[in-house]
Amino acid sequence: MSTSSRIAAIQEFYTSRAETYDQSPIHKPLAEDLVTMANLKPGATVLDLCCGTGLVSIPAKSAVGPHGIVIGVDITPRFLDVARRKPESGDIRWVEHDVLDLGGVNGLEHDVADVIFCCSAFVLLPPPFEKALAAWAEYLKPGGLIIFDVPAVGTQIAGTILESVMIEFGVERFFDKHWITSPGSVRDVITAAGLEVVDVHVSRVYLTDEHTVGDGPRFWDRYTKTALLQPSLSKLSSQDMERAKAAFLDKWGKAGDQDGRIIDEMKFYICVAKRANQI
Repeated sequence: MSTSSRIAAIQEFYTSRAETYDQSPIHKPLAEDLVTMANLKPGATVLDLCCGTGLVSIPAKSAVGPHGIVIGVDITPRFLDVARRKPESGDIRWVEHDVLDLGGVNGLEHDVADVIFCCSAFVLLPPPFEKALAAWAEYLKPGGLIIFDVPAVGTQIAGTILESVMIEFGVERFFDKHWITSPGSVRDVITAAGLEVVDVHVSRVYLTDEHTVGDGPRFWDRYTKTALLQPSLSKLSSQDMERAKAAFLDKWGKAGDQDGRIIDEMKFYICVAKRANQI
């Protein structure tokens, strides 16, 4: 999948969600938990990648104080528009740019950041994921941290089932969660990037949704019409699309308990990686 196609799909998807993004019961508390994990000190420099509406950048700026620096980078202009409108955002530098090409960000140098964040976005990066971590690490000071999250195993059930169907039918994806099989799989990615694993733990539960096996068609329609998936799925023939839908509904039905319920607890692996103290 080309970089331009990936960026265009992500921009379209998140442009439509930008104005209501902060209303999610998940995004703000997850961002706050990541900032708390960092234990930021006054005067620190923070790089917030895939910063969205500033849910990490703004509390990070509060923590580092007037002498600290926070740079928020995102590829979606509408996200940055929402972030800039917030009263607390004035001292934050907002940059529209691809987080996989930080070398193009004016004035951003290597070895400057105390902490790099990536909240609610890591699985949207193209694999191999260690490549992104290794590239980001170049902007850390020795001993600096990268803090990010990925969905925990057993969560986001509809999306996980859909991804398995897309893999089965050879459909390109703008997200990649299937590699996450345990906390150990995330540790392996951190290690492959040449970083030290500080912590990988399961977060608190941010939201619990209860569904039924009868909700399968609703989820299929909802997900397959999104900007992130529709371009890829549209390449399937009508026959294959029907087969894919049948496979999704079959897997969804099997996910239910004896009463036909599907309980989805929204939790994440919160991950902390460290650059070596000496270069």
